[in-house]
Amino acid sequence: MKPLISCCFLFFFVSFAWSQFHFAIIQDPDGYTNVRKAPNSSSEVLVQVFENELFVVYDVVEKDWGMVSIFSNPYSMACQESSIEGYMHLSRIKKLDDVPQADKQNFSFDCSLSSFDPFKKRLSKSQEGWIIAINGRPFWGTDGGLPKSQVNGISYTINGESFQIPSIFFEDLFEFSERYWAHRQGDTYFVRQMHSDGAGGYELFWVLNKQGVQQRLIWRP
Repeated sequence: MKPLISCCFLFFFVSFAWSQFHFAIIQDPDGYTNVRKAPNSSSEVLVQVFENELFVVYDVVEKDWGMVSIFSNPYSMACQESSIEGYMHLSRIKKLDDVPQADKQNFSFDCSLSSFDPFKKRLSKSQEGWIIAINGRPFWGTDGGLPKSQVNGISYTINGESFQIPSIFFEDLFEFSERYWAHRQGDTYFVRQMHSDGAGGYELFWVLNKQGVQQRLIWRP
């Protein structure tokens, strides 16, 4: 089996890997919610989570508090573990699955794909010969092999108005699928995708509005 060297697990939560988890947002009239070190309201505040910010909640409950992981890197640009673990009151948590689906008449998400051309890319390899970077960036989509497809462009439409996603957000994405699921909370849209090349498969979340990309989160199981 090939080593997982294309990119390390950005969101690999070692201490809680045994539990079920869900992606979620907050539901708080204040527009933010505190994440605390211990499951009580007098515990130290580790970080604040703001409206329409995606995070992970585990099926681990202590009294009325859920265990959560907050992503330090909102765009999955760094190949490193980056998260803050703590507790959030269950009344402030709304799972993404409970957010209404987006109306396809008002929202669309489109991508332009082509075959991967290795002669137009700068490939960096390990001593064993596995590809570890493309054009100087760690990448997603294979476990060290040569990608078959690449992304040339991604756009989305909100109420007939089209927006282009900057190339920095997809130049490291390969083996991309056009299929997606979309949810809407107010003026914000949450897009979930599954991209796969066997062992190199990854799950991708976009948080989008008319101001652009608010988050790009990558989860590799």
